[in-house]
Amino acid sequence: KKPWKKNLYENVGYPDNYTDISFLEELKKNINIREVTFNEAFLGASLVTQQLCIVVFFSLTFFHMYNEWISSEIAFMCICTALTLSYLGYNAVEGNSKVRMIKGLISFLLFGYLISPILKTLTESISTDTIYAMTVFMMAVHLVFFDYGIKVTIVSSSLSFNAAVFGSLCLASRLASPFDAFVLSLSAVIYFLMFPWILTKIGDSIIIVII
Repeated sequence: KKPWKKNLYENVGYPDNYTDISFLEELKKNINIREVTFNEAFLGASLVTQQLCIVVFFSLTFFHMYNEWISSEIAFMCICTALTLSYLGYNAVEGNSKVRMIKGLISFLLFGYLISPILKTLTESISTDTIYAMTVFMMAVHLVFFDYGIKVTIVSSSLSFNAAVFGSLCLASRLASPFDAFVLSLSAVIYFLMFPWILTKIGDSIIIVII
């Protein structure tokens, strides 16, 4: 009886469903696997937790403003302080001039305030339940496509940020006044643009210290 070969027409005398012990000898598993250290795994998991916390904090900001547990003026002062500090940190790292920084900050605040009445009436014809469902979906898209530092094709920073902004605009349309919508829109920029950038810089510093 001839030895079994990986050739259908040469295996005369063997059953059709016969599988020789040498069939999987050349099978290779986990060729490109890379072992991950505990520190890398912990920092990677912390990025996911961080972004989940940001979404939760933004939701809490909305519900506090929606239920009038916090005044818009106080929220505006806190957000402007955080925005200014974040903008200062960003420009300090990027090396932009202070004059350009101040102009950009003022332009952003002025433009956001001018379009806040439009944001307030943008989705008035849509039911509140639909708005909440759209927001949940957009925040899920934001979390799925966010850049967690892994080089995969699904990552899209622009899609992630735009989804978060769209969800925040949906919620802003349910607040009492255009000024409230303006404040919530500012908070969305803080939460979904500046905070991730700042926390990424801090995380990079921590990684360098650990290494």
